[in-house]
Amino acid sequence: LSVIVKLVNSGLPSSATVNSNAAEWAYYGNEVTATVYAIGVSTSQPINIQVVIPKPPVQSLSGIRGAIYRATLAKRNLDEVRATPGSITGQPRPGEISRLAMLGDSLAFNYKNPSVFNSLLSNFSTNLAAAIAELHI
Repeated sequence: LSVIVKLVNSGLPSSATVNSNAAEWAYYGNEVTATVYAIGVSTSQPINIQVVIPKPPVQSLSGIRGAIYRATLAKRNLDEVRATPGSITGQPRPGEISRLAMLGDSLAFNYKNPSVFNSLLSNFSTNLAAAIAELHI
């Protein structure tokens, strides 16, 4: 039997165990979710899953998932009319909306590198403000 535990709106785990054995885990940046996999466990006994998540570098992770989702939609719409900031010759690349839309992928790619991962989270508010300013909202 396999058990999957999703820790929604969570920071980056430093460790995860299932019945005192190291467990596999991954981080899904677009969902801002750490996922722990308990593979091959028996249900005839209680399952003990422990996950250690240090305090993230930001006060709250609330809103990051929604911002990534909305930035992705905005970028997709701008791509369709070929108006995405940063895609036009002479503009800085990538544009701020593209950078925000890619945040989930960047978090997922860097989940094994806590310093880069935490830096991405620390810069979220600044990146969000820059994306909003870039779109003149």
